[in-house]
Amino acid sequence: MPKRKFREQWLQEENFRGWLRKVDGDDYSAFCNVCKSTLVTEVSTLKSHSSSRRHTEGLARQTAAPAAQPPPRDGDDDSVTLAKIREWYAAQVSAAQRQHYE
Repeated sequence: MPKRKFREQWLQEENFRGWLRKVDGDDYSAFCNVCKSTLVTEVSTLKSHSSSRRHTEGLARQTAAPAAQPPPRDGDDDSVTLAKIREWYAAQVSAAQRQHYE
């Protein structure tokens, strides 16, 4: 079976958006940002990978990962207010959602 070259349009498809990227210098490979693995650029392989246990569990871990920055606390430059904590939380959730869909 002939190999299929990576197609940029796959990056816009809902099934692949956010985790698939092209491998530099290799038109016949794709890379999963979630599993950190290289895949062949066959649509069936990519679809199968997207529903694999390893990939779906990796996505779940990624979205449930602890926030990258610690929450504000007393003793920081400014006094901690509920508004600042809400702002921090919203930014962390937004960042996790963006990462999932990038």
